[in-house]
Amino acid sequence: MEEFKAVSEVSLRLALGETLGLVGESGCGKSTLAKMLLGLLAPSEGSVLINGREVLPTERKAMSRFIQPIFQDPYSSLNPRKTVAQIVGLPLRLHGLGSAAGQAAKVVEMLDLVGMPKRTHGQYPAQLSGGQRQRVAIARALMLRPQVLIGVVEHLADRVAVMYRGSIVEQASREAIFSAPAHPYTRMLLSSALTPEPGLGIPDIKRDFETLAA
Repeated sequence: MEEFKAVSEVSLRLALGETLGLVGESGCGKSTLAKMLLGLLAPSEGSVLINGREVLPTERKAMSRFIQPIFQDPYSSLNPRKTVAQIVGLPLRLHGLGSAAGQAAKVVEMLDLVGMPKRTHGQYPAQLSGGQRQRVAIARALMLRPQVLIGVVEHLADRVAVMYRGSIVEQASREAIFSAPAHPYTRMLLSSALTPEPGLGIPDIKRDFETLAA
């Protein structure tokens, strides 16, 4: 039986301030890759390197100052028994950064940055709207000023990396991916996108499954 690797020899380049969108069908390895980058999942073989530093599950706390996740479902990632201020301030407390007064001030500053009014700071996740929970999750992820954020990006991306069967098959600017996709799988993804009306949006490109399987 042929061994299947969920992720194999993936290399991504990300410039400072850049947003990279990772796309591919369900099961292609996106979530597995994200978990390994965060140190939540150890690779079965080989290693995971970020800026030349190996990511190890045993060093998750240290790596959390460099890379942070913004979960797709904010409600499940927020402690229902903690207030908004307590949730956002948790990273500072875990790392022992600053005095209690300094931490409280930074929490207020960050919540203000993401548009959470002061009246919500003492509320619990169940009292917030879905959008407000997402803002809280973003504020918490930003508290340590990480260099990399991992989250679900639906509309904003400077560059796009296309993942197929555990490997990156194409990386290019957003414009290049949509106007001149180079890989057959990328073209297949674009052709499968639904458009509001026939004849509008992305053209219908024939799916070359024989090429993909080669």
